[in-house]
Amino acid sequence: MRWIVLAALLLAACRHTPAYIANLDDWRGKDEATLIRGWGIPTQRYTVGASSFLRFREDIPVTANKPFERFCDTTFELQKGLVVSSKWEGNHCRPKPIPTPGVPTKETDWEKNGV
Repeated sequence: MRWIVLAALLLAACRHTPAYIANLDDWRGKDEATLIRGWGIPTQRYTVGASSFLRFREDIPVTANKPFERFCDTTFELQKGLVVSSKWEGNHCRPKPIPTPGVPTKETDWEKNGV
């Protein structure tokens, strides 16, 4: 029985994969400021040659109801200030809307990220 529950949880996590990949493709060509407005402050930032990499990691705490680790780790590569590629791993990745310039996202998001 435990395996059936685990399989169902894994399949539920996978159902978001196509939408997440499509969303990451939508971020291609966006500038760094737009990326940060949509994703918040990066967990990590590093530069290699002409590329900058911005990593965003979200960890969802383990609870009695959700006894397994849930996370999403997404890294964007930027060249000349624009997103050129991305990669991700995780079991709790959800699409992020691309913000409209000049229109803040939810006020709580701005406060949470210190923007």
